[in-house]
Amino acid sequence: MEFIIHKDGEILHTGNCPESMITAQSGSDGEVAIAGHGNQETQKVVDGVIVDKTQTELNEYRLTKQSMKRPYVTGTETDLELNQLISDHFYNLIEPSTYRIANYYWLREKFYPSSVELNDAQIKINSGITALEEEGEEQLEDYVNDCLAVKTRFPKE
Repeated sequence: MEFIIHKDGEILHTGNCPESMITAQSGSDGEVAIAGHGNQETQKVVDGVIVDKTQTELNEYRLTKQSMKRPYVTGTETDLELNQLISDHFYNLIEPSTYRIANYYWLREKFYPSSVELNDAQIKINSGITALEEEGEEQLEDYVNDCLAVKTRFPKE
C-alpha cells in the first residue's frame, strides 16, 4: 500500500509497504506516516488529509528548490534580458536588483572579458615590436575599461 511521510504538513517521502506496517514507517522528530499517494511539490497534509497546495505555496516550494540553482546566463545578456532571466527563473518572487547584488561576484565572472584578451595584450606589449606594443597598449586599455564597466554594472551593494 502506498504511504507518505510528512512533518508539519510537508510531504517528505513516499513509499510502499504492507498496510499493517504503515504506522511503523513514522520517524522520530514529528514525522508521521499515513496511507495515500502524495506529491511533495504540489500537495501537503492538513489534519491527516492530503490536499493540494495553494498557488503561493507552490511558488514558495519552487523558489526554495530553484534558489539552489542559478539561472542560465551566457554573459552576453543586456540588463533587460538578464532581469527577465532572473525573474523567470525565480517565478517573479525575487527582485532582479536584489539578486544581482547578492550574486555580483558570480555575475562579474560571467560578464568579464576573456583573460585571453589580457594575455594577448601583454604578449604584444612585451614583443619588442613597436607596432605590436602600441596595439597591445590599446588592447590592454580596452580590457581594463571593459572590466571596470562590468564592476559598475554589478556593484557589491
